[in-house]
Amino acid sequence: MPSIPPAGPPMAPPPIPEHVEVTQPYIPAIRDEQPEFAKRLNPQAAASPTALTGPQPAVTERAATAPPRKRGLMRRVVRRIIGPDLLRKDPPKKRR
Repeated sequence: MPSIPPAGPPMAPPPIPEHVEVTQPYIPAIRDEQPEFAKRLNPQAAASPTALTGPQPAVTERAATAPPRKRGLMRRVVRRIIGPDLLRKDPPKKRR
């Protein structure tokens, strides 16, 4: 049977710190300038800041090209079992 430690005086909570430092991520929509670490990493970007004057239209280049179609699961399984040559509509000519 596990032993239970005797109940002693309750432990005091840790002291409340006087100053709490909160770090926040860089959010370009809210902050106008780059943070110091970004200036050190990208010195050329700090020299030429790009100012946005208003909302930019979304680029629809992706919609112009259709995404490549994936083969069906059954076709992929059969292709793996019998091989791609036997799955063709016109099988290759047999060599003599």
